[in-house]
Amino acid sequence: MRFSENMSVRKMLGVAVASCMVTCGTGLAAAETVGPAPETVAGDASIAAKAQDEAKEPHPFQHQGDYVHTSANNVDASAHGWWTTNDPYLLGKTGTVTVQLQYFGADGQWRTVVTGPPRSIPPNNTSKRANARIPCRTTTPLGDWRSVVDVDIDGVVDDSNVLITAVRPLPCHP
Repeated sequence: MRFSENMSVRKMLGVAVASCMVTCGTGLAAAETVGPAPETVAGDASIAAKAQDEAKEPHPFQHQGDYVHTSANNVDASAHGWWTTNDPYLLGKTGTVTVQLQYFGADGQWRTVVTGPPRSIPPNNTSKRANARIPCRTTTPLGDWRSVVDVDIDGVVDDSNVLITAVRPLPCHP
């Protein structure tokens, strides 16, 4: 294949990849404009492909969360979430962490009573955590609580696993 034909194929592939990035939801800002791929020098495409492949590779991380507890004023139920990793590829990334508080109802079902705001935080940082909090309507009798912590690593394909913390009886009813 001649060089000019090779560049045309690269341009078509660039359009297809950019189009998929927009419609497939990868969130890459550079892919928002669909058009011909920019001219590249030999090797650029392989670097970009390697970076995309690495983002798809499994990179281990752990969801972390504390038990649902009453706040210092004993009038709110609260829980925190964060994430940890030792993977060098993920150490420079941030993850969007969301915490849900669930209460075990009289009907025998777990109900999500509040979802905290998503928070983008770096790994291994327990001083920056996502939080969910809800006021207690009553404090007797004890009610069963748990939290669900979801972590989505920004710019990386990750699984849909979540952390569900152990059940804690608390003097709090939502």
